[in-house]
Amino acid sequence: MSTTLKLSASALEKICKSSQLQKDLENRRAQQKKEKKKKLDSQALEKKKRYKEIVQKCRNVMEWLCEQYPLCFKKDDVPVPLKVGIIKDIFAVIPENAVFSRGDVRRTLLRYAHRTVYLQSLISSAHRYDLAGNQVGEVSEDNKVSARLKLDKILVEKFKNRSAV
Repeated sequence: MSTTLKLSASALEKICKSSQLQKDLENRRAQQKKEKKKKLDSQALEKKKRYKEIVQKCRNVMEWLCEQYPLCFKKDDVPVPLKVGIIKDIFAVIPENAVFSRGDVRRTLLRYAHRTVYLQSLISSAHRYDLAGNQVGEVSEDNKVSARLKLDKILVEKFKNRSAV
């Protein structure tokens, strides 16, 4: 038994329009998806570019610090624990025509003080040092415990990242 479906011209037209609207909608969604991916890729490139600029500024600041204060900031040697508040001493001597800002110095010292080698030095040292390389204070037990916790956290993250690969 065969049944034929008879559709009116207007019903057939509605079905065709609905089908075309569905295709248009799918095309629009695909286009939006491409645009969103392009925007995200552009943002990722911009973020990467900003990160490279920040890293370069930190290198410039670190180079200046190593040149100006070689007894405190050692390029290829084990770092010494810095005096608490050393940033104020550095701000006081930054030249007017410096190619870096106070924010760059702050960011550089933050990165410097969170390096594993600096944290290890903080844990194993008894004294802190000023810009001239003079002993100016003690590394407290609280500072050593805090450094140990930060170091452990960094090492755990490194291990996780390596085992995830």
